[in-house]
Amino acid sequence: MIPSLPSYSSPSTPSYSAEPSFNEQSLDQTPAVGRLAYTGTYTKTSDIFAVTLTEQVHGTPLPTYGRNDRVKGTISLHDCSEITSVNITVSAADCPNNFVFG
Repeated sequence: MIPSLPSYSSPSTPSYSAEPSFNEQSLDQTPAVGRLAYTGTYTKTSDIFAVTLTEQVHGTPLPTYGRNDRVKGTISLHDCSEITSVNITVSAADCPNNFVFG
């Protein structure tokens, strides 16, 4: 004889929304395909150059990228008379690979 299983009710699933509730906080977000990209910029300047990265969270203290994001922006050189090449290194603290463009 097969014993009968005890009765149970399935627990209800929590409700989800795209935006946090009044008592919740979003720590980070990568725009999904088809969503609007961020419109802020991140700029780093020196006496020699200025780098402006676009599609950033407005007012961000550091540039932020999600998985498979593209790095977009401009490099402005203040005096090009003695510059023969420009090398760019993109790296992340928690990423084992660094990428160098030149």
